[in-house]
Amino acid sequence: MNRETTHRVYLSLGANLGDPLQQLTDALKAIHALPRCDISACSPVYQTAVVGSSQVQPDYLNLVVSVETQLAPLPLWRELTAIESKIGRRRNDHEPRNSARVVDIDVLLYDQLRIESRELTVPHPRMHERAFVLRPLQDIAPAAVSPTLGELSELIAKLPPQRIARHSEPPAWI
Repeated sequence: MNRETTHRVYLSLGANLGDPLQQLTDALKAIHALPRCDISACSPVYQTAVVGSSQVQPDYLNLVVSVETQLAPLPLWRELTAIESKIGRRRNDHEPRNSARVVDIDVLLYDQLRIESRELTVPHPRMHERAFVLRPLQDIAPAAVSPTLGELSELIAKLPPQRIARHSEPPAWI
């Protein structure tokens, strides 16, 4: 990357339809290929129960990555939604929250910014409720702090019980 300002961003990736591990790998490769973006750390992959949905659906595979980028928040978010679409996600305004997904990429933290727009809210508004976000984030950034939610260790201590198990190591090429 050149001399432009570089930002640290944490992304959560999850999938539970099709071949979730392959789709996560495809998403990581696509993020890695974005101009002015470098993946600096990747958590192990976790297998987790669905959270916040009454639909019967398969377990998710989830991970968190740290990205150094020179892209501003909204352009980065647009690139990430394009990656989701390329992998097969079809966004639907009538889709219930937490429904099954081919791939889902969420911006958790972008430096210490607070963003509230129609497209993007950062810090992610439900990250503090989700072991599948906080545990992998703890693996790569144990001292992380949300500008609105506080220290990661405190958020993890407040989590209700959720089923989460380490599934596999991060892809070797990261």
